[in-house]
Amino acid sequence: MIPYMKKAAALLLAAAASAAALTLDEALLSVEDAPSTRAAKAQLDADRRKTTAANANFLPRVDFKGSWTYLDRTLEMDLNSLRDALIQLQANDALERAKIQAAMAGGTLTPEQQQAIAQGAAAQFDAALPPFVETLREQSRFDAELTVVQPIFVGGKVLAARGAAKGQEARSTIALEQARSERISTVAKTYIDATLLREAVDLRRDGVAGIERHVEQAERLLAEGMIERTQLLRAQLALSTARADLEAEEGRYATALEALRIWTGRDDAPSDELRDVPLPWDSAGAQEAVLSRNLKTREIAAIRSQLDEKSAAERGQMLPTVAAFGSWQILPRELSALEPRWAAGVQVSMPIFAGGKDWSNWKSAKSEGERVEQLGAAWNEGLRVMVLKSWNDRVAAKNRWESLATSERLAEETLSNFEKRFAAGMATSLDVVDARLQYDQARLGRLKSLGDMAKASIEILVLANETSRLPELWNKGKTE
Repeated sequence: MIPYMKKAAALLLAAAASAAALTLDEALLSVEDAPSTRAAKAQLDADRRKTTAANANFLPRVDFKGSWTYLDRTLEMDLNSLRDALIQLQANDALERAKIQAAMAGGTLTPEQQQAIAQGAAAQFDAALPPFVETLREQSRFDAELTVVQPIFVGGKVLAARGAAKGQEARSTIALEQARSERISTVAKTYIDATLLREAVDLRRDGVAGIERHVEQAERLLAEGMIERTQLLRAQLALSTARADLEAEEGRYATALEALRIWTGRDDAPSDELRDVPLPWDSAGAQEAVLSRNLKTREIAAIRSQLDEKSAAERGQMLPTVAAFGSWQILPRELSALEPRWAAGVQVSMPIFAGGKDWSNWKSAKSEGERVEQLGAAWNEGLRVMVLKSWNDRVAAKNRWESLATSERLAEETLSNFEKRFAAGMATSLDVVDARLQYDQARLGRLKSLGDMAKASIEILVLANETSRLPELWNKGKTE
């Protein structure tokens, strides 16, 4: 190892030796505070609010509009010409009646009398009639209006929008579960790796100590003339190799500790012993659990549901829209005689022809739904293969772990025998070193197989969305 890397690994190992114990249960407490989990929670909250917003489309919309307007002039409707004509007609009628009355009395009216009568009647009618001028809009005016629109039928688009929002909320819920599951898997696998490497370091230290005892024995036997120097050199070479392997293992353990610290936010070293994670199903049960609970399968179903709602919305574009509306003028003094205080009604709109665009969009949405359905079927096929592979990996690791138990026992017995024979001068140092290597390899192989078993179980739990049961199964593995 590079010197500065050796120093860093030594510091990490020293810190781990003095750190508090960290169980897997405690390590998994960091899952809820993980950035990926918090991001998924925020997205779920946003989509829940969008669902609430989609529900608001069923309710009436009320708007207030206020404005101040200044025109270049006051707008008026001037009908004084009609008023003048009416006065003139009335004056003529009065004059004619006066002429008739004079004729019936046997006399006539002089031009001056006729003019006086006409002028008097015109003045009388002018005083009685108001001006025929109506102000339509003041030059400066304030307007304030309330409008209400209540959708009655919109072709199913409101229902589709709510369904799509609920579908997105379901996808965000699945994404949150996925973030938790992936984080649990990552933390658990890192914890298992660190635990495995911690026990591997202990095994290698035990191996180095055993070879050191063998070197001391070889030095003593060489001094007594019972072995050749080549046997001592072979023992020293084995010791140098074992120390190098131990140093490399300590480096890997230090890296695993740092990774665990990053994932959990804690400087504590793992304290649980390496163990299996027993699954609650057999092979067929695992297949069934994964196919019924897999998060990706549920996500594809949610996407299909959203596309069905999209198809419904596109179909709604071809249907009529019906809405009730009303308006209320808040400032009646600003209104002219031609403007109502309030108005209400029903509006209907119906698309007639849009070049076939709406029909094509509807068919496109239906095709997208069919495509996602087939992708879901393809995913389920691959899912079966993934479950089968992880299950077989677990079975293979378990078989190796069980078979290596016999190898470990035989290697331990062989090592003991060779050490005794070497002490008696009946075996070589090579025999002892080879026996030691076989013994250490069997023990390390069992450790790796046990770790592979546990990680294969985690893979199946992830596929079945059952990682929340990991602490329970991990603690159960301790007793089995």
